[in-house]
Amino acid sequence: NEGAIIALNNATEDTEMALKWIKKNAKSYNFATRSVGVGGSSAGAMTALNLAYVSTQKIIPVKAVIDMWGGMANAKLIKKNAPPVLIYHGDNDKVVHVDYAYALKNQMDKIGSKKSVLCIMEGQGHAQYDVILNEKVDEIVTFLKTNLIFKSFIKIENIIFKNIGKET
Repeated sequence: NEGAIIALNNATEDTEMALKWIKKNAKSYNFATRSVGVGGSSAGAMTALNLAYVSTQKIIPVKAVIDMWGGMANAKLIKKNAPPVLIYHGDNDKVVHVDYAYALKNQMDKIGSKKSVLCIMEGQGHAQYDVILNEKVDEIVTFLKTNLIFKSFIKIENIIFKNIGKET
């Protein structure tokens, strides 16, 4: 679908502008730009996956990806040495089929990404923010701490999860 491709490319360009702002303001805010993780849910996850695995952005290296019930039209576009991904997907998702999660993990396995993780949430559908907030925060924080370089280990979960589920 041409409209979906245009929307995804526009969202990726917006994300690239955010990365440029982060890079430009890194010293003022003490950002560690050598190691950035991207993530999102649903369309936001699709944007993060596109940014990390399809776009040619060289603004800031993406070192980790969090995919909550998103997907890629063609996971085979992911090449060797791609950043690892932590995938959360409900097996009863009627919006983005769980097969996208399996395809993503299969490609990560194929390219040798040993740090990528697939978490299928049994009996769950799309946009399971309560499950993430109540059960998965520690997993996400551990994944990020394992794959990113931090200048200091502040309570990153306070930053990461401050606005989760507040999408409109």
